[in-house]
Amino acid sequence: MRRRGFIFAGLAGLAVLGAVALASVVQAGLTNGGTIGRFLVEGSPSLATNATFTGQLEQLTGKTTVHFVYALPTSSFIYLCTSMDVEEGKILSQFEALAKLRLLGCAVFQANEKGEETKELPACKPKDNEYIFSVIILPRLHESELFLLFEGDQQNAKGETIIGTIEFGEECSLGESLLIRGEFVGRVNEGSVEQVTKLVEFSDLITSLFQERSGGIFVSGDRLRFGNTEEFPRGNLTLSLTGTQHIGKKWSVQ
Repeated sequence: MRRRGFIFAGLAGLAVLGAVALASVVQAGLTNGGTIGRFLVEGSPSLATNATFTGQLEQLTGKTTVHFVYALPTSSFIYLCTSMDVEEGKILSQFEALAKLRLLGCAVFQANEKGEETKELPACKPKDNEYIFSVIILPRLHESELFLLFEGDQQNAKGETIIGTIEFGEECSLGESLLIRGEFVGRVNEGSVEQVTKLVEFSDLITSLFQERSGGIFVSGDRLRFGNTEEFPRGNLTLSLTGTQHIGKKWSVQ
């Protein structure tokens, strides 16, 4: 695995991202994936190892309900989910964690020129209305900004990381299934401050940190793809520790 970066898009929620603080980071770029960070529990990397965690989606700015969105701008489709379960979450070492995520209440919509969902495509409703992802989570740092890189925990023959597959019905114009490949990145809100619950945010601004583009065309860095189409996720999620030894304890990324 490349153990590097991410991808994401969506203007909603940028106000809470600390745009001023991120501006200098954007100028510098993070196509090298930043530097390696660590998970800490109550200030200790050793306490973090083998800690388990859970998470849930949080409301996105401008939405009246919880949304986690994957937008495909080149094909004018949006994949929208309304809740999330963490089937398995474990910090394997101070440098990486494993998560098996189940996104629920999912549907596919056509998008307008503003990237907003319009007409639902019932024939493309995913099997059981859910997406299941399996990812390795890696802490990444750049100056005062802290990020989590999510990449598939499997590789194909081309060296691409595989996150999962979305199954559709036979009537779906997108095909019967879509392979999800690549990496995506979220920003840890107040990452170095130890907290019981941490907020992770996803946006196009964060994505741009880990990509190099020329004339709007992707050149290098990290990106997420549904089939052969580049995907831009946006949303917020909170993470907290579980288990008798860790529940209620403060943790951070440094």
